[in-house]
Amino acid sequence: MGIMQVIDIAETVSFSEAGVPDRRAIKGDLTGLSGTVVFGWAFDPDLPDSAVDVSVWVDDRKVATGPADHLRNDLGDQGIGESRCGYSFDIKDSLLDGLPHRIRVTAGRDDQELSGGNVLFSPYSGHVDEVLNGQVTGWVCNWGKPDAAVTVNLILNGEAIASAVANVHRPDLVAAGIGNGNYGYALPIPARLLSDEAMEATVEVSGTGLMLDGSPVTIGPMMPLDVPAVAGTGRARNLDADAVRANALRFRRALEAQGLWMSEPVSDEAAADGDPVLLCFDAAYYRSTTPALPEDATVEEAFAHFRAHAATSILRPNMLFDEFWYQRRYIDVPQQIAVGHYGCGLDHFLRSGLSANRSPTLWFDAAHYAGQLAAPPSLTEHAGSAFLHFLDQGARAGLAPSRLFDPTWYLHKYPEVERRVQAGTIGSAFAHYLSEGGRQGYAALAGFNEAGFVASRPQVARAIKEQTFRSGFEWFILYGLHTGDYFEQDHLLKALVGRTDQMIRRINTLTSERRRLVQHLEAMQGLTRTWMLEAEAIGERCVAAAETPDLQEPAVAPVAKPRAGGTASRICRFEC
Repeated sequence: MGIMQVIDIAETVSFSEAGVPDRRAIKGDLTGLSGTVVFGWAFDPDLPDSAVDVSVWVDDRKVATGPADHLRNDLGDQGIGESRCGYSFDIKDSLLDGLPHRIRVTAGRDDQELSGGNVLFSPYSGHVDEVLNGQVTGWVCNWGKPDAAVTVNLILNGEAIASAVANVHRPDLVAAGIGNGNYGYALPIPARLLSDEAMEATVEVSGTGLMLDGSPVTIGPMMPLDVPAVAGTGRARNLDADAVRANALRFRRALEAQGLWMSEPVSDEAAADGDPVLLCFDAAYYRSTTPALPEDATVEEAFAHFRAHAATSILRPNMLFDEFWYQRRYIDVPQQIAVGHYGCGLDHFLRSGLSANRSPTLWFDAAHYAGQLAAPPSLTEHAGSAFLHFLDQGARAGLAPSRLFDPTWYLHKYPEVERRVQAGTIGSAFAHYLSEGGRQGYAALAGFNEAGFVASRPQVARAIKEQTFRSGFEWFILYGLHTGDYFEQDHLLKALVGRTDQMIRRINTLTSERRRLVQHLEAMQGLTRTWMLEAEAIGERCVAAAETPDLQEPAVAPVAKPRAGGTASRICRFEC
């Protein structure tokens, strides 16, 4: 039986034809494009202490060059470049000409192309909002030519069946800091399609083939007015007057208990006789968040203003009901308002949406909330609403209303909030964030840099100051995703799944360990093949020597020397 003794192990190294080690390829990528800012990382493993120069190319033109020396902690956690190997370049002057462009990034003196390149930059941003009254509506603008109207087409089976110019004024876009707001469109659906079976169509920028966010949409027969359009929300049903008033009072009391109400508390007598919708209309809050409304406006005047502008502007009747979002999240609601079944989204919510377990705000997700409970909640005492159950029990227990807010992390990050919750001056971490924390720069979860995001975007800071938005993160969810205005793509991913920084670092560590293990296994496989070939050769010589009359000791295999273009072998001695 043969015995193999490993005397030494030499690292496998690649050699050039001249007999000197080859330079290893530069590592890195073009991580993404945030607005007009290109960002990513680059690292030269042969020069670990030096920042590698990177160049940005737009089409075939080099438009920016500089060192990749920005701090990237996520890369440092993986042992890449001691964290300082990131880069970012604002190439606005090369992009905002109203035309699409291809972007790539190279590194080093020989311009090695980094992975993730050939990114298409489109100057267009927009969204398909809803299908209503025989029209497909939404918005689109060209950032390179913000004063020029864009033409959009409704595409069915590859054919344009309708066209429209996007020049309708949208106050919500102005509030979001998106140009002059004259970017709305309404595409008429041909009458013949409204009676046919349902089918999917897309909205595209004319002449570009670019499909807008929110596509495809379903067009066809008019939807029954009492059936929700969103799966999993339950069938809406109208309640009698007493039940509606009871729901309104539950909602109002829950807001007061959480510290999310600014007007005077309502008396039992007023609650018994008052308009259910007015019971949930916080006039003091509405006046404070609506600059166009006189400070001395009566409750009735404030409510009339809300009813008149809620469908086109970002207005809230109280701190927890997002009227504008609600009418776009549940597309049957504006249809029913249009035919006079309801006065506004809040009216629909109290009369049917609440008992159908619909959410009044983008910050609450019934399915995510229920998934944190040990058993399905009993909603009998909460009008069938997981949202009311959350306000009554879940928020105080520290449960998350959705993946957009992490109350455990929030209280740990901001201990002063935890002290206020314990003292009873604020109902919960979630209540603090919605009422004041977001406006003060507090982050909703670990993955989103609220302060940094707002500081770099004056239009977002202005909208938060005017209380159009509760936070930069809220603006990002509602508009940033559609405009391509990301803070960083890795921040985006963390924010959407609600992971903590510790989990991200652990994942990066495990990924790095796995990569090293795979490399080690591949090296071992290569060595095993080398040993097997050498052992086979020695065995053949041993057999040949045994068949030779004057038997001699088999010669030990000579140690292989590095050859041009080859690899260095491990040094072994075999005894047979």
